[in-house]
Amino acid sequence: MAVDLQDLSRRLFAAANQLWTNSALRPDQYAQPVLALIALRQMEARFEAVHAELAPKFTGRLKPQPSDYQARGAIFLPENARFSGLLALPGTADLGAALNAAMKGIADANPELAAALPQAYAALPNAVLQDLLRILAPLKIEGDAYGLIFEYFMGQFASTYMQKGG
Repeated sequence: MAVDLQDLSRRLFAAANQLWTNSALRPDQYAQPVLALIALRQMEARFEAVHAELAPKFTGRLKPQPSDYQARGAIFLPENARFSGLLALPGTADLGAALNAAMKGIADANPELAAALPQAYAALPNAVLQDLLRILAPLKIEGDAYGLIFEYFMGQFASTYMQKGG
């Protein structure tokens, strides 16, 4: 299934608009938190597909290990690091702390990702994080869509910011 570029662009603009109006981030900083949330959304989709394959093979007290997921091309996601769980947190939850804990949990289970995952979500307002999760939840991307997303952010926001001299 091809990526709906018009929907993707609309959602990315809505995410950037949230960051523009409700955070202290500069336009050249929008990509990092958004890309990480999109990646988390996609990691969960792959994790769930692999989990469905593994579940019948592990019964009783036996549970699949992170290496079982990794051997099938999936990132192991601890329970607290699932996009759907973060999306379902109550409005009173500290979503910044929950996202930071999720990123740490992913890095702990998948050490090769330790330096790639952001840990600064607590600096963003809770309402902004809730809106970002809500905006990005329906996305289903594949192929080089991450490249398109990165280009979108760089083309729409970072280059304008840099042209103005920061």
